[in-house]
Amino acid sequence: MSDYEMLMIMLTVLALLFTACGFLLALLSFLDKRNNKRKK
Repeated sequence: MSDYEMLMIMLTVLALLFTACGFLLALLSFLDKRNNKRKK
């Protein structure tokens, strides 16, 4: 494997991690909003 391929794989993994984290945060905030509405 060349350096270019290694770099692209690392960038892809990082992008996937960021996407997963963003999705989880959005899901958590969505659940929080739903729970807050129920309590009030």
